[in-house]
Amino acid sequence: MTQSLSPVKGDDEDDQMSLLKSELARAIEFADHAINQTANAQLREIAIDMGIEISELTDVGVEDEDDD
Repeated sequence: MTQSLSPVKGDDEDDQMSLLKSELARAIEFADHAINQTANAQLREIAIDMGIEISELTDVGVEDEDDD
């Protein structure tokens, strides 16, 4: 059974998209090291279908190690 998601409305949209991108980036990074690359391809296809640039995902959730 396929579930559909309700569109996000209002002020939460930016937060939700940010969360989606960070989780998608995390999932793709995890899938990059998987033996079976099918999930990796599917995650990348989802990103493309949503209009999210894969290169955009590589910068999401990266923390600087500057402890100054």
